[in-house]
Amino acid sequence: MQELELRQYQQFIVTSIIDALHTQKNIIVELDAGLGKRIISYLLIERLPKNINILIITPSHASVKDTYQTFVEFYSKRGKKTDEIGYIAAGVPTRLRTLILKEKRVVISTPISLANCLRKNVKLIERFKIIIINEVDKVVRRVAERFEVKGELNEEFHLASE
Repeated sequence: MQELELRQYQQFIVTSIIDALHTQKNIIVELDAGLGKRIISYLLIERLPKNINILIITPSHASVKDTYQTFVEFYSKRGKKTDEIGYIAAGVPTRLRTLILKEKRVVISTPISLANCLRKNVKLIERFKIIIINEVDKVVRRVAERFEVKGELNEEFHLASE
């Protein structure tokens, strides 16, 4: 089981995100691999009030499963129930995906699974106060490529590439 080791910069990031939330500001945090993005995400879940819903978008099914499992381990280690966490990805039935988006405090999803759910009911996104996008460059690229291949990319969705 992974240990939860808080580093000083992680504490600073968590505090900065919570401060930004209280002052209604947006914040972007970019961290290289291995610097504890999952730990920071978990600490936010742990420290934010229970009425703050969190959506975590990660680029692959494997990453969704790994993140979910890491959170379950952290919760279990602290004696907390894991029923506030859910994930949506390939293999999760559509009705269950919608239920997860409506009811879970913390949702971990791939971008394509999320986009497919939101296409049917875009208002499901409104309940999330914090949205964390892991590897945003990959997420944007995959969603854009998927919609472009399906012929759904339109003038309202522009992908700026440099």
